[in-house]
Amino acid sequence: MSKIVKVSRMVWQEIDTVLCVVFVGLNSMKKDVSMAVPAGSLATVNAEAKRRLAASELKGRKQTSLTEWTEARFLNYQTMNVGTTDENKIGIIFDRGLDTEFALSLPKEHALQLAEQLVTTANQNSGNLPTRN
Repeated sequence: MSKIVKVSRMVWQEIDTVLCVVFVGLNSMKKDVSMAVPAGSLATVNAEAKRRLAASELKGRKQTSLTEWTEARFLNYQTMNVGTTDENKIGIIFDRGLDTEFALSLPKEHALQLAEQLVTTANQNSGNLPTRN
């Protein structure tokens, strides 16, 4: 597989009746390479890229304290759905159907622990600086 080292331009094309953005650039051997991505996938690619960029920024940073929340990248969401997954776990989907969609699942016992910690923290919250229980 040849990967693009540097994208020099992008063009929009219809490929097999699907609108795509085509990234054009050079590979490590200085040969032209192009890659088509369906336009409908761009929101998913964008959301995943944002998550990976945030994670890579934090990678390599040494956390000095378990209570140091200033280094965390928090997920801001508009909607939330909670239910039971096919694996009989508790599932949470943030921003379902949006480009920022994010899902996670927890075993029931972890979901109960999380719920307890959330309730305790919410009840203790009095506008003070962030803390960790």
